[in-house]
Amino acid sequence: MSTPVLTGEQAVTVASWRSGGLSWQACAVRLGRNEASLRRAMKRFDVPNFAATDDMPPTTRSAREDEAPVAVRVPMVAAAAPPPVRPSSDLEKILVIPDTHVPFEDGAAFAVLMAAARVVRPHTVVFLGDFADFMSVSFHPRELGRRGYTLKEEADAVNARLDEIQALGAERVVFIKGNHEYRLERYLTEKAPELFGLVDTKALFRFAERGWECVEYRQHLKIGKMHFTHDVGHAGIYAHRQSRMAYEGNVVIGHVHRLAYEVAGTSKGPAHVGIALGWLGDKGAIDYMHAAKASQWTLGFGVAYHERDTGNVHVTPVPIVDYRCVVEGVIVDPLKGTSADKRVA
Repeated sequence: MSTPVLTGEQAVTVASWRSGGLSWQACAVRLGRNEASLRRAMKRFDVPNFAATDDMPPTTRSAREDEAPVAVRVPMVAAAAPPPVRPSSDLEKILVIPDTHVPFEDGAAFAVLMAAARVVRPHTVVFLGDFADFMSVSFHPRELGRRGYTLKEEADAVNARLDEIQALGAERVVFIKGNHEYRLERYLTEKAPELFGLVDTKALFRFAERGWECVEYRQHLKIGKMHFTHDVGHAGIYAHRQSRMAYEGNVVIGHVHRLAYEVAGTSKGPAHVGIALGWLGDKGAIDYMHAAKASQWTLGFGVAYHERDTGNVHVTPVPIVDYRCVVEGVIVDPLKGTSADKRVA
């Protein structure tokens, strides 16, 4: 049986195999012919950029001196197209602010938050609750805590911080109440019911004037497939897990002052996440908690990205370490300045 003729297309294929390091024997096996006949057949072709090797004569050499090599046109291979990139309008950036406990916030940590916010430029800001401390209307014994603040002084301090957040120019701001904001309502209910409705968180912090939304304590905000709430009644180290299980879905919580992130699959469908985003308070100002327990609290916040078309929300916990953080590839250090030239490689 005669050996089948080697086509020009096959010659180009063999040339690519050889350039990739494949042996003559392996090439022959792939084509179903013997090595010697393949070598002879390849000598008839002039394949561009097919370098000769020690075990193969140059491709421009003919099998017979009077036989001109057959020129083979190597087909052009188009460069792979870059992956499609959706416009940024499909992505909603969300700054998530956990417990801050103004006027007992950590001022340096808050400065990191604000510097990071100017890098992120969020479309939406979500407060996870306990932004205000309301120590002045707490039911803790009076000898505990810094009772030097009146309710008005606390409200003024909170409004000053809220003014900074408002200056970011976010399109939407949602303030979720925590158990500390609930202190005011509970105090009024039990101590001064006549004032209920006249003095409340919404009025003190001028939400209507600011054009902000407010979510009541023990309620949640839902953006896409993610729930945002202060707490679901859990406060231990596994609160983020217990909250995820309670919702049977994705949830971001405050309250526990820890950074935690857990992804878990379900038998009913896609995996769900439970996330806690730390806090921005000053541990030195907290005297209602044992110091050993408070030492576990972690400074941080979150940046979330909502895919408007799918509803998926990707939450990135941002720990504050040595009063620095990294967001969107940028090192944020309020003391040394933050700029695009500090992008992480």
